[in-house]
Amino acid sequence: MNKRFSKWRYFVNCILSFFLVGLISTVYFDISSSPYVYGRLPTVDSSSSSRESNEFNAAGGSSGKNEHPCNGYAGMSNRPALGHRQPQRSLFASLAQEGGESGHMVDIFVWVYIVSLVISMSHKYIIYRMQGFHYFFLDYCYFHNALLVFFLLRLLVEVEWSSEPIISFSGLAPRSWKGVQFLLQNFSSFRPSNTPREMKWYNIGLPLDGIHYPVSVSILTCSYVTANLSHESLVPLFVIFVTLLAGSLGPILGAIPMWHNALAFHSFDRMSSCYLHLMPAVIQGMFLHCFFTSARRKIASVHAVHHFMPPASTLNGRNDSLPGFPPPGIGAFAKQTLNTTWRNPHLGLVAYNSHNPLHALCDDSFCLGLAQAVTYEHMLWLHFLMFCVWQVFYHIFYEVRRYQRKCKIQRKRHQKSRKHMRSVLRLIRPSEASEMEGQSPSTANTPESIHPNMFNRVTALTWMMEHPPGGRDGLPYRFVTCLGPGRLPTTILFELCQWVLHVFFFSVNYLFMYLSFYVTFSVWPLLVLICLYAAVCVYNAARLNAKL
Repeated sequence: MNKRFSKWRYFVNCILSFFLVGLISTVYFDISSSPYVYGRLPTVDSSSSSRESNEFNAAGGSSGKNEHPCNGYAGMSNRPALGHRQPQRSLFASLAQEGGESGHMVDIFVWVYIVSLVISMSHKYIIYRMQGFHYFFLDYCYFHNALLVFFLLRLLVEVEWSSEPIISFSGLAPRSWKGVQFLLQNFSSFRPSNTPREMKWYNIGLPLDGIHYPVSVSILTCSYVTANLSHESLVPLFVIFVTLLAGSLGPILGAIPMWHNALAFHSFDRMSSCYLHLMPAVIQGMFLHCFFTSARRKIASVHAVHHFMPPASTLNGRNDSLPGFPPPGIGAFAKQTLNTTWRNPHLGLVAYNSHNPLHALCDDSFCLGLAQAVTYEHMLWLHFLMFCVWQVFYHIFYEVRRYQRKCKIQRKRHQKSRKHMRSVLRLIRPSEASEMEGQSPSTANTPESIHPNMFNRVTALTWMMEHPPGGRDGLPYRFVTCLGPGRLPTTILFELCQWVLHVFFFSVNYLFMYLSFYVTFSVWPLLVLICLYAAVCVYNAARLNAKL
């Protein structure tokens, strides 16, 4: 083994790894005993619940008000759960209380992830910039983590900006730009300070009519954010969350065996790579654990009621009351939930829940409609859209920077050539100088004469072409170069090969997602999946140390 690695670096990486493992375990058990409910406050929305009500009515339920089949039956949409606290708005105010960290470990874990990711990626960028590998930051794993961080910051940080800008853009724009002036004047109506909380999700969060200064910055708790989401903001939020979930549990984890990520304590670079690929799945897995735990608590009274109720086969659709029910030992809260309206359609409720168990579990929480959102086709389609967005961003940024470098090199060579020509003209006679000026310009500065490596940079494509998995006789390299070694065909086939690998790893890992969403209604299958990929990191580290 190489003895030149730093011992303090080995010690720091080891301590940080133990700290993260302990923090993840603490967060998992803290969520299980948290006094907060991670779900939206009850709202009446007839349009969103008409479809569930129609399905329930077809199964034999009541045909009255448009409400979810579980609403009113267990009394969980009209009153807070017993023993649960109301969520507080400010994270610092909650932590300042006695025992404030209890129930807020998931908030602490989110900020540990954000701060540690920014620090580790900043250090990694400096190292990669000196080595010429900084264009690796355009890869999908970095793009995905950046979107996840922006998603969390936009959700948990609320900034109130000044009502009047320090510098107004409308005053700087020329009067001839009437369209620009019109847009800048109308941007003032979209300031977050003048917008209700439930509609802020559709804004970018920063006023665009000028340079404003922040009046106040609030860090919100996860429980408060989920409790105060409106129906309008829930839809885009849920779509983005599921889209990020498809990437976190699919190709991001699948990149660990592809890039041979190793949990090597002597290397900050390898440790940060493992952190980059494992932590998005851990973060979103903890959020799912919050939602599953809260949903189970909401239907805890339903399970208690089912224990006292007679079998469903003894119920009928008539309006007569059930003899000897409820029993004397049942509490007043359960008696109130078993009202006359819901006694008779209990058979229809059982029939509905047998076909839609996840609906019965979720009720009016954040995971409402989760059964339709986490299907294989839906998640793969959302991931395909995100893959296309990443490809557009990747190639636009890379090609623009490549063109700028090419123009810069040509401009420098042209200036150097002209400077050399002027120095030569001073040493010759005027007649010869006029003849030299009339000659055709040199072709030394044309793009064809410049070596491509002078304006190209090391990317995932160039790295894989130099170090192909399986060698140059392997299937990936032969597939990418089947149309020739040109830049355009190899780029197209390389991106197609990347998408095939994304689909493969997503399909393999979706088995654990299916077990989590449809079978166990818990997050432990996803934690098993994450532990398997962490074991792959340990195995790669053992192989790496054996080669040193």
